Amino acid sequence: LRYPYKIYTTNGLDAAVFCRPTMLSVFNKPKQELVIGSIVLDTLTDDELRAVLYHEFGHYSSNSLNKKMPMYIVAQFSRSFTAIKQVEKPGVWKNMIQSQVALFSYFAFWICGNIDRHYAYISQNEEYNADDVAVHYMSKSVLCQTLVKMAVLQYNYRYMLWAIRQ
Repeated sequence: LRYPYKIYTTNGLDAAVFCRPTMLSVFNKPKQELVIGSIVLDTLTDDELRAVLYHEFGHYSSNSLNKKMPMYIVAQFSRSFTAIKQVEKPGVWKNMIQSQVALFSYFAFWICGNIDRHYAYISQNEEYNADDVAVHYMSKSVLCQTLVKMAVLQYNYRYMLWAIRQ
């Protein structure tokens, strides 16, 4: 396998293989990229970090993003479109969002919500497949420990973000 096109670090709790969905992605094989959050790098043990990286390697090696690219693009668009309801900061983005909401209205939110909900089932199976790859290279106990730790970190991280906004 080729290395991911780029590897990014963020300030958050991210760990994902992703493609940038564009209209050209429907016709050309997009480059897969990897993002890892600094909280993941700072908090997990070496074995736990390996388990996360093997899980992400499972996504990368299964080529699942390329196999389902048209659905992935639509799902990413749907997820980002429905997320615009949460933007509260005034500015250019807020104005652009308001014009989109006025243009697409309730029907678009309903369609995108349904697409996002249905894609979640496919996405869940991809997560299980990636976990199978991680178990192949790591012990089950390390993977389970890592999944629990990531869930706790994610819950606390969301709580901290919520508390900051209050």
